[in-house]
Amino acid sequence: MSGSHRLCLRVLGTALAVVCLLAPVGSAFAQDADVTVAMQGLSFAPPTVHITPGQTVLWVNDSPLAHTVTSDDGLFDSDMVDPGGTFTWTADAAGEYQYFCQPHGSAGLKGMAGKIIVDTSMVENADAPQPAMVEASPAQPALVRPDEYYPDH
Repeated sequence: MSGSHRLCLRVLGTALAVVCLLAPVGSAFAQDADVTVAMQGLSFAPPTVHITPGQTVLWVNDSPLAHTVTSDDGLFDSDMVDPGGTFTWTADAAGEYQYFCQPHGSAGLKGMAGKIIVDTSMVENADAPQPAMVEASPAQPALVRPDEYYPDH
Protein backbone atom coordinates (compact mmCIF):
# COMPACT_ATOMS: atom_id res chain seq x y z
CA MET A 1 0.00 0.00 0.00
CA SER A 2 1.40 3.37 -0.95
CA GLY A 3 2.09 6.14 1.54
CA SER A 4 -0.77 8.32 0.23
CA HIS A 5 -3.28 5.47 0.70
CA ARG A 6 -2.13 4.95 4.27
CA LEU A 7 -2.45 8.66 4.95
CA CYS A 8 -6.01 8.65 3.53
CA LEU A 9 -6.93 5.67 5.71
CA ARG A 10 -5.49 7.36 8.80
CA VAL A 11 -7.39 10.59 8.10
CA LEU A 12 -10.61 8.65 7.42
CA GLY A 13 -10.16 6.56 10.58
CA THR A 14 -9.51 9.66 12.69
CA ALA A 15 -12.54 11.44 11.25
CA LEU A 16 -14.74 8.39 11.93
CA ALA A 17 -13.49 8.18 15.52
CA VAL A 18 -14.25 11.88 16.11
CA VAL A 19 -17.77 11.50 14.67
CA CYS A 20 -18.43 8.46 16.88
CA LEU A 21 -17.33 10.36 19.98
CA LEU A 22 -19.41 13.44 19.19
CA ALA A 23 -22.60 11.76 17.97
CA PRO A 24 -25.06 11.02 20.79
CA VAL A 25 -25.77 7.37 21.32
CA GLY A 26 -29.46 6.77 22.07
CA SER A 27 -28.98 4.51 25.07
CA ALA A 28 -26.24 6.67 26.58
CA PHE A 29 -28.50 9.72 26.57
CA ALA A 30 -31.84 8.00 27.17
CA GLN A 31 -33.67 9.43 30.14
CA ASP A 32 -36.17 7.50 32.20
CA ALA A 33 -39.49 9.31 32.16
CA ASP A 34 -43.01 8.37 33.12
CA VAL A 35 -44.62 11.09 30.99
CA THR A 36 -43.29 13.00 27.99
CA VAL A 37 -44.38 16.51 27.03
CA ALA A 38 -43.40 17.90 23.63
CA MET A 39 -42.56 21.54 23.03
CA GLN A 40 -44.22 22.04 19.63
CA GLY A 41 -44.18 25.49 18.09
CA LEU A 42 -45.61 27.72 20.80
CA SER A 43 -47.36 25.09 22.93
CA PHE A 44 -46.78 22.16 25.23
CA ALA A 45 -48.39 18.89 24.11
CA PRO A 46 -50.22 17.63 26.02
CA PRO A 47 -50.94 20.80 28.01
CA THR A 48 -51.88 18.87 31.17
CA VAL A 49 -50.47 15.59 32.48
CA HIS A 50 -51.30 13.43 35.50
CA ILE A 51 -48.58 11.63 37.45
CA THR A 52 -47.99 10.30 40.96
CA PRO A 53 -45.32 11.37 43.48
CA GLY A 54 -41.91 10.04 42.47
CA GLN A 55 -42.69 10.01 38.76
CA THR A 56 -40.72 12.03 36.21
CA VAL A 57 -41.86 14.34 33.42
CA LEU A 58 -39.60 14.67 30.37
CA TRP A 59 -39.98 17.73 28.14
CA VAL A 60 -38.57 17.36 24.62
CA ASN A 61 -38.08 20.44 22.45
CA ASP A 62 -39.43 19.41 19.04
CA SER A 63 -39.68 23.07 18.02
CA PRO A 64 -37.17 25.06 15.97
CA LEU A 65 -37.31 27.66 18.77
CA ALA A 66 -35.60 27.63 22.17
CA HIS A 67 -37.99 27.36 25.14
CA THR A 68 -37.97 27.16 28.94
CA VAL A 69 -39.97 25.08 31.38
CA THR A 70 -40.48 27.40 34.34
CA SER A 71 -42.86 26.65 37.22
CA ASP A 72 -45.17 29.45 38.32
CA ASP A 73 -43.98 29.02 41.93
CA GLY A 74 -40.24 28.88 41.12
CA LEU A 75 -39.93 25.18 42.07
CA PHE A 76 -38.20 24.29 38.79
CA ASP A 77 -36.68 26.12 35.83
CA SER A 78 -34.98 24.53 32.85
CA ASP A 79 -33.19 27.64 31.59
CA MET A 80 -33.23 27.76 27.77
CA VAL A 81 -33.79 24.37 26.12
CA ASP A 82 -32.43 24.46 22.56
CA PRO A 83 -34.19 22.63 19.71
CA GLY A 84 -33.72 18.90 20.21
CA GLY A 85 -32.89 19.40 23.90
CA THR A 86 -34.64 17.95 26.93
CA PHE A 87 -35.47 18.77 30.55
CA THR A 88 -36.75 16.49 33.33
CA TRP A 89 -38.45 17.10 36.67
CA THR A 90 -39.48 14.54 39.28
CA ALA A 91 -42.49 15.27 41.49
CA ASP A 92 -41.90 14.88 45.21
CA ALA A 93 -45.37 15.69 46.52
CA ALA A 94 -49.00 15.75 45.46
CA GLY A 95 -50.38 19.00 44.06
CA GLU A 96 -50.93 21.00 40.90
CA TYR A 97 -47.90 22.58 39.32
CA GLN A 98 -48.38 25.17 36.60
CA TYR A 99 -45.50 26.06 34.33
CA PHE A 100 -44.78 28.23 31.29
CA CYS A 101 -42.15 29.13 28.70
CA GLN A 102 -40.53 32.45 29.65
CA PRO A 103 -40.19 33.84 26.10
CA HIS A 104 -43.63 32.64 24.92
CA GLY A 105 -45.94 32.58 27.95
CA SER A 106 -46.38 33.69 31.53
CA ALA A 107 -47.56 32.44 34.91
CA GLY A 108 -51.24 31.66 35.28
CA LEU A 109 -51.48 29.39 32.20
CA LYS A 110 -51.09 32.28 29.75
CA GLY A 111 -49.58 31.67 26.32
CA MET A 112 -47.23 28.71 26.14
CA ALA A 113 -48.08 27.08 29.45
CA GLY A 114 -49.03 23.75 30.97
CA LYS A 115 -49.97 21.95 34.15
CA ILE A 116 -48.80 18.85 36.01
CA ILE A 117 -51.28 17.22 38.36
CA VAL A 118 -49.55 15.02 40.91
CA ASP A 119 -52.23 12.80 42.42
CA THR A 120 -51.77 10.28 45.23
CA SER A 121 -55.16 8.66 44.51
CA MET A 122 -53.58 7.14 41.41
CA VAL A 123 -51.11 5.36 43.73
CA GLU A 124 -53.90 4.11 46.02
CA ASN A 125 -55.75 2.64 43.01
CA ALA A 126 -52.64 1.24 41.34
CA ASP A 127 -54.06 -2.30 41.26
CA ALA A 128 -57.03 -1.22 39.14
CA PRO A 129 -56.41 -0.68 35.41
CA GLN A 130 -56.09 3.03 34.68
CA PRO A 131 -56.75 4.71 31.33
CA ALA A 132 -54.33 7.39 30.16
CA MET A 133 -55.34 10.65 31.80
CA VAL A 134 -54.71 13.69 29.65
CA GLU A 135 -56.95 16.76 29.73
CA ALA A 136 -58.24 17.84 26.36
CA SER A 137 -57.03 20.90 24.53
CA PRO A 138 -58.93 22.57 21.69
CA ALA A 139 -56.90 20.55 19.18
CA GLN A 140 -57.18 17.33 21.19
CA PRO A 141 -60.63 15.90 22.00
CA ALA A 142 -61.35 14.65 25.51
CA LEU A 143 -60.75 10.99 26.22
CA VAL A 144 -63.93 9.08 27.02
CA ARG A 145 -63.61 6.34 29.59
CA PRO A 146 -65.98 3.41 28.98
CA ASP A 147 -67.26 3.55 32.56
CA GLU A 148 -68.14 7.26 32.16
CA TYR A 149 -69.96 7.10 28.81
CA TYR A 150 -73.57 8.20 28.81
CA PRO A 151 -75.46 7.98 25.51
CA ASP A 152 -77.16 11.19 24.47
CA HIS A 153 -80.48 9.50 23.66
